[in-house]
Amino acid sequence: MKLVEIDWNPTSRKLQQFGGICAFALPSLGWLWGGSNSVIGGLAVVGVALAILGLVWPRGIRPVFLAMMIVAIPVGLVLGELGMLCVYFGVFLPIGIIFRLMRRDALQLKTARSSTSYWQPKSQPRDATRYYRQT
Repeated sequence: MKLVEIDWNPTSRKLQQFGGICAFALPSLGWLWGGSNSVIGGLAVVGVALAILGLVWPRGIRPVFLAMMIVAIPVGLVLGELGMLCVYFGVFLPIGIIFRLMRRDALQLKTARSSTSYWQPKSQPRDATRYYRQT
């Protein structure tokens, strides 16, 4: 099983959707990056050209689609890993440090030297038929 699989033979519908998205995404990216009006206009022309080509001849934008996928997949994998690192170091690690400073032992991992056994009695499970009573 592959982690990520590139669609080497996209359908015509997928290519048409890609062309339509390019018509809006390319000028939007130019605007977000703070490009000049001429850069935004050039990206808009390229985006509209890809959209028209995608409608008229979807297989014509297949190389552009594949190039974008080949570039986007590694970027997505790296950003996903960085996001997980940020969540770990920004959320879980500080909570763990705070619990350690508070001497919280939710898992009861500390050993009591005075105890002869670490066995903890648990309540016996109830009858299995109670699962069928939803009241």
